[in-house]
Amino acid sequence: MIVQLKNKAPYILSCALLSSAVLLSTGCSSDDNDTSEQSSSLTEKAGSVVSSAQTAITETAEKTVDVASDATTAVVDTAEKAVDVASDATTAVVDTAEKAIDVASDAKTAVVEKTAHDHDHAATSVDGAKVYASCAGCHGGNAEGGVGPTLNSQTAEAVSDKLNRYKAGEQLGPMTGMMTPIAKGLSDAEIKAVSEYVITLK
Repeated sequence: MIVQLKNKAPYILSCALLSSAVLLSTGCSSDDNDTSEQSSSLTEKAGSVVSSAQTAITETAEKTVDVASDATTAVVDTAEKAVDVASDATTAVVDTAEKAIDVASDAKTAVVEKTAHDHDHAATSVDGAKVYASCAGCHGGNAEGGVGPTLNSQTAEAVSDKLNRYKAGEQLGPMTGMMTPIAKGLSDAEIKAVSEYVITLK
């Protein structure tokens, strides 16, 4: 628009000068002094018209620049707001993902803790006396020994170690053939329970 105004400026000035010429021609008289004074007055008026036209052009151009500047500022503000909205959306997605991870982690921890608790409970709930009932025929009613060795004079750790080694298939002497299938049939909790039980018998 500024370029258009600049292109039209000569036209506007020409119109102003033409108006001045008309004023000069209509103001002439036979009296030279009057004509001179009138010409001077008309010239001043023409100059004033031209100056006013130039001022109007300048003001219009400045207003156009202001409008363009305001439009640019509005575009920049809109772009910044769009960036802020996108940033907030990204933050919300990240927060939601982190919360989901935390929930999953808490759930996994709860499952692990419950499994460990159930395992511990199962281990402590095994009745060592019931497990030993099938052993008494060889080791005696009070684990004092018989066909098999004495158990009540050993430590729980020693009895448990022997049973676990039989269970693993180690060769521990002439009783290995009999003890291996028995030990393999016991769970870890049962081995622990029976080992702790036999040392209480006297």
